[in-house]
Amino acid sequence: PYELSLVAVLGVIRFEQGRGAEIVGMVEPLLRTYAPYPVLRAAHVFALAEAGRLEDARRGLDAFAEEGFEKLGITDNWTFTLGLLARACFAIGDARAARALASLLAPRASECVDLSNGHLCAGPIAFYLALLALTCGDLDEADRHLAVASARAESLRSPLYRAWTQPPTRETRKA
Repeated sequence: PYELSLVAVLGVIRFEQGRGAEIVGMVEPLLRTYAPYPVLRAAHVFALAEAGRLEDARRGLDAFAEEGFEKLGITDNWTFTLGLLARACFAIGDARAARALASLLAPRASECVDLSNGHLCAGPIAFYLALLALTCGDLDEADRHLAVASARAESLRSPLYRAWTQPPTRETRKA
């Protein structure tokens, strides 16, 4: 549906602008109509985490875990759904969910997270795998995934995705 695509694009823009908390207000009205869509539910979990509502986000992530992440099924929104859940998982610090999500994303580490078969690219899957490895406390694995993500970002010629994969500098830590 058009509304979901529009919210996805605006949500990504708001997130990159540092205005991720605004995504909650964009997603919640759509849940009444499109609740069966896993990508929308995942966007809600992510938005709650971005808004600092970590307990609400944890409950949403737990609901996905109880249903079984592997039961989401591979659709044209699958990697985007898992990417949103990976970001929420990182914010919450849920190592159990991180391991489950990583096992699903790992076979696609060289690909990109996308929505609707390329309608929107949300960066290298390896970046999300790095977040999940960090959530589990595996710094070496995170470094390996960041190297893959960095190479993928370079091939995309994306300054944004390149920046995601770089270690923070004194200047970026101040921002």
